[in-house]
Amino acid sequence: MLSSLSIGLRRAVLPLVENNAFGGVIYSAVFSSEANKSYSAALLNRIRQFAENEGRQPRILISRMGSMDQKDDHHRMIAATGFADLGFDVDVGPIVQTPEQVARQAVDADVHAIGARNLCSKHLTLIPELFKELAKLERPDILVLVADNIPPKDYDELYRQGVTAIFSPRSDIGECAIKILDAIEDAKKKNTVR
Repeated sequence: MLSSLSIGLRRAVLPLVENNAFGGVIYSAVFSSEANKSYSAALLNRIRQFAENEGRQPRILISRMGSMDQKDDHHRMIAATGFADLGFDVDVGPIVQTPEQVARQAVDADVHAIGARNLCSKHLTLIPELFKELAKLERPDILVLVADNIPPKDYDELYRQGVTAIFSPRSDIGECAIKILDAIEDAKKKNTVR
């Protein structure tokens, strides 16, 4: 039943939110459970402090450069809602984009980071292409994160290409947010992120 409701809501809401920043409340109820209160409070405080220091929230684009697998889109929306509930500004790309389109959207939205999903075993070609497109647009400072089922043997190559972090689709949103915020703050200290 919940799955049917999720599918129905996604069909109704997805066209309204594609290519726009949005927020939600679903994840906050789970994230603020008794077991996670201190963990979430510290993270929420860090995000608030970041916004005060920078004059804006940390901003991420959740993109999709692989196939048009509709099941993955549900997971992408859950991730987007989770990040928004934690205080990130979140942009969500269309169902499938080229690296050029992702780079253009990231630059136009002035994001700190891109989360690339559903790369369909093309991560070793799509990610370098994304970096090339960001460089063409004079924004090599935008961090690139990968959230996909990446074979561990390919991690070193992706890191060598410049990927900031690699997450499994089953990674905890709070832990991902901490790593992303750490990476953004580290890059800002080194003046490599705007």
